[in-house]
Order: sequence, then C-alpha cells, then structure tokens
Amino acid sequence: MNRPYEMRLRDVLDVFRRRRRFAVSAFSIALAAGVLVSAFVRPPYRASATITAAKTPPVVILEQPGVAGNANALPGIGSPDVPTLVALVKSQTVRDDAIARLAPMIGARRAQVLLNHLRVRTLWNTELVSVSVEDHDRNLAAAGANAVTASLVEMDLQDRRAWAKEMRRSVEEQLVIVDPRLHAAEDALVAFKTRYGNVPLSEKTVASLNRLAQLEAQRVDVRVQSREVKGRVQAVRSRLAVQARISPFQWMPSPLISSLETQLASEEIELSGLRGQFTPKHPAVVNVEARIAETKRRLNVELGHGPQVDRYGVDPVYQQLIQQVRQDEVAGSALDARDQALTSEVSRYEGELQDLPALELTEVRLIRSEKEADDTHQLLTAKLQQALVAEASIGSVVRIIDSAQPPLRPMSPRWLGVALGGCLGLLLGFGGSLVKEQIDDPIKGADHAERALGAPVLASIPRPADEGRAWPVLADHGAPPAFAESFRYLRTSLLHLRPSLPRTILVTSPGDGGTTAAVANQLAVAFAEAGLRTWLVDCDLRTQSLTRARAGSHVRAGTREGIAEWLTADMPEADLLLGTATRNLTFVAAGTPTPNAVNLLGGPRMRAFLRRDREDVDVTVVAAPPVLAVADAAALAPLVDGVVLVVRVGVGPQEAAEKAKRQLEAVGGRLLGLVVFGVPSDTF
Repeated sequence: MNRPYEMRLRDVLDVFRRRRRFAVSAFSIALAAGVLVSAFVRPPYRASATITAAKTPPVVILEQPGVAGNANALPGIGSPDVPTLVALVKSQTVRDDAIARLAPMIGARRAQVLLNHLRVRTLWNTELVSVSVEDHDRNLAAAGANAVTASLVEMDLQDRRAWAKEMRRSVEEQLVIVDPRLHAAEDALVAFKTRYGNVPLSEKTVASLNRLAQLEAQRVDVRVQSREVKGRVQAVRSRLAVQARISPFQWMPSPLISSLETQLASEEIELSGLRGQFTPKHPAVVNVEARIAETKRRLNVELGHGPQVDRYGVDPVYQQLIQQVRQDEVAGSALDARDQALTSEVSRYEGELQDLPALELTEVRLIRSEKEADDTHQLLTAKLQQALVAEASIGSVVRIIDSAQPPLRPMSPRWLGVALGGCLGLLLGFGGSLVKEQIDDPIKGADHAERALGAPVLASIPRPADEGRAWPVLADHGAPPAFAESFRYLRTSLLHLRPSLPRTILVTSPGDGGTTAAVANQLAVAFAEAGLRTWLVDCDLRTQSLTRARAGSHVRAGTREGIAEWLTADMPEADLLLGTATRNLTFVAAGTPTPNAVNLLGGPRMRAFLRRDREDVDVTVVAAPPVLAVADAAALAPLVDGVVLVVRVGVGPQEAAEKAKRQLEAVGGRLLGLVVFGVPSDTF
C-alpha cells in the first residue's frame, strides 16, 4: 500500500502559485466587503458608568435618644459586597425598570435590544463596578448605561425606604396599645395611694422590685425587637411571593446553622441568669457576651454562604431577600431564647413577692405595672424617634462615581474593518487554496506521480513561463531552453528502453487533450532533431487539436484530407503525408471529424497502418484523445508498441490518473512510463 504523500514547503508554495487566481479573488472579495462594511455600517460605541457600594449606608440610626448607632448592624440595611452589586446590576428587576425609563424616548422594543448589549465588570483590584452599554448611537449608549445605574439606585432606595417605613409603622402601632395601658396603670397607682397612703416596703422587697423592673424593661425591649423582626420577615416574605421571574430554587442551608442557632439560644439564657447575679462588668458576664458575639459572627458567615446566582440561576434580588429572611429568622430565634430566659427570671422574682402581706403585694403589683408601662412607653418613644430619623435620612447605598457620557470615538476605528477584511481575505485565499487542493487531490509532482501510479517517470516538463496565456501547441523552433531540454530528456529515456526503442508510441492523458497534443508534438520534434525519421499522427478525430494547430505556416502545402479519410476510403497512403518545417518530421492530419471514431481507430485498417514495417520511418508518435473522455485511446493502446501517459501537476484528481492507467492496462496496452507536465521551473 502506498504511503500518503507528504507535502513539502515547495509543494505548498506551488499550490499557492497554481491557485493564485482563487486566492486573489478571495482576498479581493473579503477586502471589498471590509471596505463596504467600514463605509456604510455605523461603528458601535461603548458608554460606561462607574458605581460602587458605600461602606457606610446613608442613614442615621439612634440606638438611644441622642446617640448615633451603626446602620450596618441592622439586617437588610447593610452595604452589599462587590459580587452582589454586580449581580444586582444584571438582575431582571433592574433591567425591566431601565427599559421602562428608556421606553418613552426610544420605545420598549428598542430599549430591550439596547440593553441586550449590557456589560458589567469589576475594575481590577478595586471595589468599583463598570456598567457599559454598546450601541451604534453614542447618545443611546450613554442613556442606556445611565438608565441602568439609575434603576439600581432607585431599587435600592425604595427597599431601604420600605424598611424604614415599616419600622416606624410597627413602633406607632405598639405605642397606640401602650399609651392607654400607661394611663390606666398610673391612675390605678394614684387611686391606691389616695386610699391607703404610702405603704412602707422592706429593703428586700424594694430590691426585688427594682430587679424585677429591670428584668421587665429588658423583656419589653426584647419583645419590641422581636415584633420588629417578625414584621420584617412577614414583609419580605410578602415581597418574595410576588417577585417576578424567579428561577426554580431550593434553599441549601449550611448544616452548621441549626446547631449555631441552638448554641446562641443557650448562651442567651446563660447570660440572662448571670446578669441576675453579677454586674455587667463581671468577668463571667463579659465572657458570655463575647461568646454570643462570636456565635453571631459565625452565623452571619454561614448565612452568607446562601444560594449562589451562577450555581442555582436565582435572580439576585430574590437571593438578597432570601438571605435577609434567614438573617431575621436567626435574630428572631435569639430574641425568643432571650425572652424565655427573662420570663423565667421574672417568674422567680414574682414567686418571692407572693409571700408579702396583701396590702404590700397590691402596692408592689401596681408599682410594677406602672413601671413596666412607663418603661415600655419610653422605649417605644425612643424607637419612634429612631425610626423617624432613619426614614428622613435614608438613602441609597449605591454611589454613582461617574455617569456615562456619549463617547467621542467608536469602539474600533473604521480602518479596522478594512484590515480585518484583508486578514480574512488572506485566510480564505490561502486556507481555501489548501482546502481545495486537498479536496481535488491532484498530482503534486514527479515523486507523487511515481508513487501514486506505480510507474516510472520518463520526464518532467516545466510549466510555461506565462501560464496565463495559451501556450502554443507547436514550437518546432524557438521553444524555451528548459522546455526543449525536458523533451530531449524524454527522448533519451525512450531511446534507452529495453529491449529496443518502440516503433509506435501512443501519447495520451487522463483528461487534458491540449497537453497531450503539445507533448506529442514536442516529442516528435525531439526525435526528428536526433536524426530519426519521425511520423506525427493526429488520431484525435473529434477535436483535431494537433491538426488545427498545424494548419498554419508550419505545415507545407498539402490537402485537408487525413487519417479519417484514409480509413474510410481507398486512397494512397502517400496522400496522407504532410511535410513540416522540421527536418525528418512528417505529419499526418486527423482529417474530417467523424462520430464513429472509436470503430475506425480500433479497426483492422488502423491496425495495419500502425504495425506496418516501413523502411523510411524510424518512429511513429500517435496523439490520442484523453483516456477518460472517450474510448479512442483504449482502442489504440493495444495496437502500438507502448503508451506514454501525460499527467499534469495540479490539474485533475489523482484518482483520474489511476483510473486511466488501469483502463490502458486492462485493454492490453504497454505503459512505458509517465510524463509529468507543469512541474515548477525552479526545480530545473
């Protein structure tokens, strides 16, 4: 089995040279397309806005009247990190609001197409986020980027305002309930003292009463915070129920969250018990408080490992709300645990006061009720002040560092389209040439022909210098030196064939009749120049390429009759012979075209013509039509002493040459060898 032919660099360069028209055409078309695109297609512009998330949210929180607190400590109001900010910019909620902002100016459909080119990225090693929009209209690109950033700011602002409003409304509702209770408790205590006067209490009773008042105040504070947390959870869950375009989602909490919640509840109960025994600065109290702070920190870390947008396909707004709900639920669980601990302490002190005399017990209960109502009222009043300040000072955490401005220059210059067209043309030209070469699979050179066909190469004929022009079939004199020398080499190869020089030589090809005529003619001239008396017979009775080429000054006076007439009529052989300008060379024309050429060429008269032993003729060169085109060459092959098969480099597939060789051998033709035509001249 023949090994695949490996193309060398010279072969590749020859492919480009032979297929230069295709390469130049592809390059010209691609370059023209690049010029047209650059001239008539509007270049895209990119407008960018820069945003970030403020470290300190723009809101004032008063933990106690006149004391500023930390807004980041409150769930739902902290500043988002950079990845969350990027996800929010890409969210469908922000996109829909941006489309609504742009719709009055350019229409909803155009706005949707514009935002399809939204790009969001984090600036390198910073907490800044770039929001870019691309469009052929520079003004629309800037408007799109600004609409997205404005929508993000507005969404964040509305969420924070809703949080502040909900906190204020919750406190006001509780004050409506507490106010009547405070008045009723005050009136009952005044009525008791008016009737019984001041009932003296023991120091132990006063101490227990004061401690009980402290516990009641703490419990009231805890319950107020618990109601606020539950209100936030309910509000967020209501929003989650109507949140649009939520992908299928399953909450995957960390397994540590449940254990940390239980640990936090037990630590809150332990802290409540220690506060009843020691001062706030006691080491035991400080230690438990530190443990509670660490537990809360770990809980926040685990909650931060909630649903990931890229992993679960969750809308980032939905993700943020889910995380807020979980944080509030954890805070609510801790408050409930602390409330239980305080309730247990209150019950213990209440049990100690049950042994007091009836009149003292009544006064203690009235004082306690009045104190509890007053503390609750003061706490809610402070909370209301905090809520009012927060609602008035609330702002968006998103900061627009730079608004998008209409860009002065497009993303790429116009000449880049021309350059890309040229590069694409080169790629298509050279790449297409190689691909076409592989698809056509032609003979690539003498070595390839010898290896593929398994026959010796008698000679390699160089490619004409100006292949773009039709190379003359006849060049008895004045042929290029390399061209003429290659036929002398072919003549020498045939003269040294064993056992002797074939007297009749058939020249044919797989499918290129013009090349066959040129090779037959030049071979006959080479034989004649060597002093051999040579006949050149044109047996192409269909196209008569050799006869038509010799109809000019190269053929001496003679008749128009040829081999076709001799085969069909009784005429002397001498009437066929035409003299030429080359000494020792006689030409026999094809004659009148005939439709039954194969019958004439394969008949007994033609057999006798080719096999006749003529003393005045040394060698006869017969030019035949292509093997695969018609059966004429197959009919002549067994009538001659040998066949020379002409294959042309880069023209026709290798399979055609193999098929022509098989057909010639199948009819009994003796293949003398190959003539490889069109070899690069630099190989000589």
